[in-house]
Amino acid sequence: MTEYQLKVNGLSCGSCERLIQRTVEKVSGAKVNAFDFERKTMRLECESKDLKPIMGALSAKGYYTLPLDESLASEHESWNFLEILRLIGNGDRRLVFERNVLLASFLVLLASLSATLILYNFFIPPNLKPLLPLMMLGSVGIALSTASLVHVRAFGKQACNTGMMVGMGVGMVIGFFVGALLGASNGMFVGSLVGILVGMGLGAWAGYCCGNMGVLEGIMAGFMSGTMGSMISVMLYNDRQFEFLAIIWIVGAVLLAGLSYMLFKENGPYAKNPSFSLWKLLVLSIIATVLLDAIILFGPKSAFALGA
Repeated sequence: MTEYQLKVNGLSCGSCERLIQRTVEKVSGAKVNAFDFERKTMRLECESKDLKPIMGALSAKGYYTLPLDESLASEHESWNFLEILRLIGNGDRRLVFERNVLLASFLVLLASLSATLILYNFFIPPNLKPLLPLMMLGSVGIALSTASLVHVRAFGKQACNTGMMVGMGVGMVIGFFVGALLGASNGMFVGSLVGILVGMGLGAWAGYCCGNMGVLEGIMAGFMSGTMGSMISVMLYNDRQFEFLAIIWIVGAVLLAGLSYMLFKENGPYAKNPSFSLWKLLVLSIIATVLLDAIILFGPKSAFALGA
């Protein structure tokens, strides 16, 4: 038996400790000798042939592990957000996926805006022309949401605390985006209903990375934010509504970027599946744009809505 020291990204609480111990002890003779929550490490005793299977089993539970190498650990833990952006711009090979996600989100934005402008020029009656700024804001929201969802899916299984935060963050931000936008264009009923459904659905999908707890967090966040976003838009009907929506979009973009940064810090630069289909993203973004714009333009409207 040999003792190994492993870096365990995602190690954060007592429930993580118990889950890791149960996973390790399924291997005959293997055991965990100690945890260090501050450094996110553990000391593991097992046969050398069992180390990789144990690491694979822990990774499947959402705990990305690697044999402790202080240079590698400090290398990615010391990166701050601005440094990551600099490395992406410099073409660092460890951040190829992040660079591809940013490029894909830019192309999604162009595709979504193009679809919106086509609808505006050929299908919108004159009395609905003032809704164009809201439709364009929707395109920006689709691009931001796409980038975040692709990044969340790429990191796969997560530890409970991380996964719950992902589900809550995605459900809250996207639910608020949709609720606030449709609350402004259609009123509180349509805004709340669609915002809840979209926020709950995508929040649950994102939170599934850690199981049932993440799914529930995503559902609860989407339920609350869809209603709140719509209500705030209606309340601001005569009080700089669009300016407030722009602020919401900026804050939402910061929160989604923060989620991606958290996943990077928790999992390390290599712990992700780097594949996604750009064409599929573009097609889905155009479909989402057409559906959202159709609701904005032709959905039921209350008295306190720009499209009424």
